[in-house]
Amino acid sequence: MKNLKLAHKMLALTIILMASMLAVAYVAVNRLTGVNTQIRQLVDRTIQKRTLESELHVKLLASIRAQKNSILSPDDERSKEFAAASRASLAEARTSFEKLKELIAVEKVEGQSVAVETLGK
Repeated sequence: MKNLKLAHKMLALTIILMASMLAVAYVAVNRLTGVNTQIRQLVDRTIQKRTLESELHVKLLASIRAQKNSILSPDDERSKEFAAASRASLAEARTSFEKLKELIAVEKVEGQSVAVETLGK
């Protein structure tokens, strides 16, 4: 390298620096793509669980409302209709609850599993 001019040495160093920067940028883009995919999956699963939880809550409240209406209804026929509606809403809520338990079991997150088991009691 003693025989090269200073300009050629600087050019060689610049090329090496640019190549190393391109390599670092390539690795960074690949890693960020992987992180982006993981975050997107996490958000999608969280939204899915939140939607199921909201449906469960609505169905449970509908069941409670039908039970209340069944108790307060002066007519026996209407009382039976409300009781049937309450049982149907409760069955739908149990279905949603089982789906929610399955989604949480797939991820194996300890805190969520404990919370769902507590909710089930």
